[in-house]
Amino acid sequence: MTTIGIDVGAKDLVVSVRHKSRVELTKTFSNSFPGYKKIRKLCEKYSKYGSIKIAMEATGTYYLDSAIMISDIENIDLLPKYLNCC
Repeated sequence: MTTIGIDVGAKDLVVSVRHKSRVELTKTFSNSFPGYKKIRKLCEKYSKYGSIKIAMEATGTYYLDSAIMISDIENIDLLPKYLNCC
């Protein structure tokens, strides 16, 4: 199983990927459309191996656009369930 944690800030998203019980990647992406596309590509790569749990810090509204961008990828369980807020 793969677990992805995303620390959300106004300007940056820090992504950490844990796959098969080891940290494989920690990387910073911009909190913008180009950054969301890169995170989506990363998530799609790992979804090919099976289910993914993605946990996002959602203390403000900065996470919402990135959550929407990755929410329709197959085999993911995205927390928080961003649509519950609307």
